[in-house]
Amino acid sequence: MCLFLTGSTFAQNQQKADSLILVLSEQDDFSDSLLMVTILQIILYSSQNEEIIKYAELLIGKARKLKLPSFEIQGNVGLGIAYRQENDIQRSLSHLFKAATLATKNNRKDLLGEVYFEITTTYAAENNMEAALTYERKGIELIRQYGRAEQVAIALLNIGFSYYDLKNYDSALYFYNEAEPYFDSLNLTIGKAYLTGNKGLILWKHDKIAMAEEALLSAIKMLRTLGDDWAMADYHNNLSQMYFEHREFEKSLKHANNAYELASALKSNELLIHSVSLLSKHSERKGDFEGAYAYQKRYTALKDSISDDEISREIADMRTKFEIDIREYEISLLEEQQKTSQFYILVAIILLALAIVLILFFRQRAKNQQLATINERRHYANSVKDLLKDQENKALESMVQGRDNERKRLAQELHNHFGSLLATIKVNINAIEEDVIPNHETLSTLVDQACTDMRSISHSLNMGVSENFGLVPALRDLINHLQDSGHLQVEFEASMCDSLLSSEYEIIIYRIIQELVSNVLKHAEASKITILLTCYEEEGLMN
Repeated sequence: MCLFLTGSTFAQNQQKADSLILVLSEQDDFSDSLLMVTILQIILYSSQNEEIIKYAELLIGKARKLKLPSFEIQGNVGLGIAYRQENDIQRSLSHLFKAATLATKNNRKDLLGEVYFEITTTYAAENNMEAALTYERKGIELIRQYGRAEQVAIALLNIGFSYYDLKNYDSALYFYNEAEPYFDSLNLTIGKAYLTGNKGLILWKHDKIAMAEEALLSAIKMLRTLGDDWAMADYHNNLSQMYFEHREFEKSLKHANNAYELASALKSNELLIHSVSLLSKHSERKGDFEGAYAYQKRYTALKDSISDDEISREIADMRTKFEIDIREYEISLLEEQQKTSQFYILVAIILLALAIVLILFFRQRAKNQQLATINERRHYANSVKDLLKDQENKALESMVQGRDNERKRLAQELHNHFGSLLATIKVNINAIEEDVIPNHETLSTLVDQACTDMRSISHSLNMGVSENFGLVPALRDLINHLQDSGHLQVEFEASMCDSLLSSEYEIIIYRIIQELVSNVLKHAEASKITILLTCYEEEGLMN
């Protein structure tokens, strides 16, 4: 048993359909959208094929007028199902292929999957299982991709029934089991009823009669609550067939009669063919050959209502035409997409090239601005650096000059004042007789030593670069003074520039060397000092 797929899933319930028809007849102020939905619900709930056809054609007409392709698609699906139930396979497929074409052209892939499953069911009713499975595979691919959970569940249920028709019961059971969790989570009663009944059919084929009977009767009970007469009639037919095969004729006849009553009320040729065939067998078994003949005659009339060869050929032509139409549409759509793609690609290339040019332009501009800013900052930093250096040099020169002046002043003060004073003291001591002062000789010696030390200190303070002799003589004088102690060996070499240094620079260099020598004497405990003075005239450097 297959379940109809649509935007919402309904069971056939004629009472609800009648209520909706009454509401529709009494209301004349429905909005377009509400009107379309109400008509669609009548189609889905109704169990009367004539009624379904009437409202499906009404839905299609209004959908075309309002340009609502989704309702036109579902109207054609409703017609396809109604004609299939009347065993008019040709007209059923005609409307289903129209629905498929509309769904394809309007890119309604969710509805297209549903249409493919109805085409599958119709081909299965004709026992053309090869074509049925072709569209079934297309359908499940679309449903899995675009459908909702309930649509996937129903699609799996329908695939399982197709494999049941092919007598591939294991595959059918596989898809039923896959569908079951969906129905449980959705709590979709109609789906559970169909799943229970279809599993019962597989149990029958596996000769598990008691379990099959329980499942089928449970499905009928659930469907009775839902008012789905068509599905109940189908399961009654299957129960009758199962009981007949196992020679439980009383039960078989009961279910055959139930199926016949429901099928007659539904005016479903598909269901009536099965039930009158069963009733014919029961009449024949009882010896009621007249009744058997009447049922068989009706069965033949239903069966022969359509010329199988002609219909099969027309159905094949319909399928071919549909596939050609779809192919031509896809080709035209592809060509249009290619043209559009080429245009967009060209525009994209132009925009990309323009973007690259703009990026390079602004990047180079920014780079130039950055370089200009860096150069400006560097120039400013160098100016500041030169200014600071000049200030430092001036401060250093002033400091050195001040120290030299102070040293000269002190040297002169020591030499002129204290030197003269010591000389006077010595003259006075020498004028005193040695006998008068007991320590006369010691005092004389101390005064001599003080004079010597005073001259040495004065000479040391006054030692430096002379304006008349220059840097090198001043350094040689410093070295001679260092060697006077006899404890230090000093080597000195000088390679001076051709151009003379200013006296300020010579003083600075002299003081640097003097400070370095002082550090060696204080901290190095050296026995030998080497002083090398080298001039690099081209670079303007002194080492």
